[in-house]
Amino acid sequence: MQSQSQWLDMYKSMLSIRSDYRLAAKWQTSPSRISQIRRGRLKLSFAECLEIAAALQIEPLEILAALAYPAAKHHEQEAVKRVYYDALVKTIGARMSIAATTGGYRNGWRRK
Repeated sequence: MQSQSQWLDMYKSMLSIRSDYRLAAKWQTSPSRISQIRRGRLKLSFAECLEIAAALQIEPLEILAALAYPAAKHHEQEAVKRVYYDALVKTIGARMSIAATTGGYRNGWRRK
């Protein structure tokens, strides 16, 4: 499961945004807030998770579950993991299509 920082990186790559400064400008927030999200001091908002999911063409629940997993109690982690993988399976076709046309995640998932 991806961290907040990894979700931000995938989002930036999909939109061809190279810096956190430009991401902050797009979201009309401060670069400091983006930095704090990366370090785990702040959390992505629900609306930001929805925006990232739309850009990446994935289920928003996948992001929400991935971010909830580390904080979940031990007995809750299996349920969170199940929700994450159920959401992941729903969009696997779109992911494979993007990977095939862009060369995959290593090339930033950017559309050409």
